[in-house]
Amino acid sequence: MKKSRLKIIKATNSQTSVPIASLRATDEIHLNIEDYFLSQGLYYDRRKNYYKNLGKSADQIISIPYLSQIITAIALREPNNSRARPSTLIKNDEEYMKIFSKEYDVDIYTRGVQIQKLVETSLKTFSPELSTSQIGDLKFHVAMFLVADALKKLTYGPNEIKNIDISLITPEKITQTITTVKEIYDSLGSTNKVAKSQDFVTAIFGKLGEIIAEHREFLKKQSLASKKDSESK
Repeated sequence: MKKSRLKIIKATNSQTSVPIASLRATDEIHLNIEDYFLSQGLYYDRRKNYYKNLGKSADQIISIPYLSQIITAIALREPNNSRARPSTLIKNDEEYMKIFSKEYDVDIYTRGVQIQKLVETSLKTFSPELSTSQIGDLKFHVAMFLVADALKKLTYGPNEIKNIDISLITPEKITQTITTVKEIYDSLGSTNKVAKSQDFVTAIFGKLGEIIAEHREFLKKQSLASKKDSESK
């Protein structure tokens, strides 16, 4: 089945300019995502321009390539690839299955969109003002940082994303994260090439490691203090 799909994709691409997303759009998982998105006030652009033609808000319409970028960044922890090759993330069957797996709870896709939208809103109002290119360079890395920080884990399963409490991702928290990620971005040269590099991701995880270690130390001290209080009573 996978081989035949690859043949179809290759043959189609060599003859026409049909987007890869259109060839994937009839897969069952995309039907499930579309149904679930509707229940959450989102419109999955599985059928190109279908919801646009119905007059739905562009901000609520989520394309397959865009969702692929989000999941690649926050679930696979590869925001550099989200930035570097948005149109080819689902071209390869193996990579496609990592993004759109039947093993994933459909809610991770909604949660991912919610987090990404919050990030992009904050980036547009960030001070000092960021250019369109800078926003593009930072948005997926910031989203990944927020997810890992919320879960307090450097490695996590995609399904854990559904457990993130969106109410805890406040504008203040996002702004703080943007500042941290931008400092790393600037230290590496603040270029589009940096955003597409593994070095940027590695540096971000280095910072996350420090934050998570501090959090664990705090919890440890809290636990010891609580234990002492109990023993003294």
